[in-house]
Amino acid sequence: MHDPTDIYRFGHSSHWLAASQYEAKFANVLNEELKPAASAFLDNMMRVRNLGALVPEIAFWIRIHARISDVARFRLGRSIDLPGRVRGADPIDDELKNEVEKVFHEWRETKPPSGEAWRDGCDLMRVIVDSVPEHHGLGLETLMSAILLETWAAVEALVGDIWTVALDLFPDPLAVNVLGNDKNLPLQILRRYGFNVQDKMGNIVRVTNKVDMNSLSGIRAAYKSAFIDSNPEEIFDVFDPDIYHLEAIRNLFAHRSGRIDDKFLKRVEKSSVIGRYSVGDKFAIKGDLVSFYTGRSVDFATEVFLFVDRWIYANRTT
Repeated sequence: MHDPTDIYRFGHSSHWLAASQYEAKFANVLNEELKPAASAFLDNMMRVRNLGALVPEIAFWIRIHARISDVARFRLGRSIDLPGRVRGADPIDDELKNEVEKVFHEWRETKPPSGEAWRDGCDLMRVIVDSVPEHHGLGLETLMSAILLETWAAVEALVGDIWTVALDLFPDPLAVNVLGNDKNLPLQILRRYGFNVQDKMGNIVRVTNKVDMNSLSGIRAAYKSAFIDSNPEEIFDVFDPDIYHLEAIRNLFAHRSGRIDDKFLKRVEKSSVIGRYSVGDKFAIKGDLVSFYTGRSVDFATEVFLFVDRWIYANRTT
């Protein structure tokens, strides 16, 4: 069982960025109609990244502060209070400024072993959390779980929105594939769109609950039925079971505040990433776990987007 008081479990939440090329893949969207969804996703993931950067930024500056204070005290015989105020002396001069910039540069260029940078700054954070664990510890846990919840919301919105745009643009064959033999639409829906539904079938199919875009299994079924001749399920298979486990974690925090139940255990029993739990345990948020599921889900959303973008472009040009 993970130690719920261990501050190190909050480390490395943004390591997924080093391996993900999602921004570059969104740089050349082929279809204008998909650009708003792409832009919203990029903005949402930037929000997630900034959220994830809060803890490492704090640790980083704690370490920088301590290092620069050492320089000022031992090399120059001064005690400083960042961002530049010198206690009991004149404002910072060029000599101290140069020393500060040198140390800052040295630290930025240093590649410490995994965890070392964290341990330098997180020692203080551990003291802060341990002082009032029921408040500070819960706050950090909430921040980390929010990264996963916000990531899932961004992914779910993107894959749902671009599916809708595709059906609006290509009611035949996409909407036809989804509706099958059910060609009847409620009168109130037709009235809502002024009986002109030629370019609104994606929205209509969703508001009439012909598909379920609120669950991953429903999203997968919606893509399979619409793009039946293009096998989008290959993408879902590549990221199975990771994105399904993220959905389970999201539901666990949204509906049970992270408290383990039988449903969650059954969904993640084959996971090699999630630790072993019993019913009633509190799910332990770890930075490397957050990084893993964030990276996998962002890459999944990116591949789905590229699939839809290329499909629309290919069918439009032919």
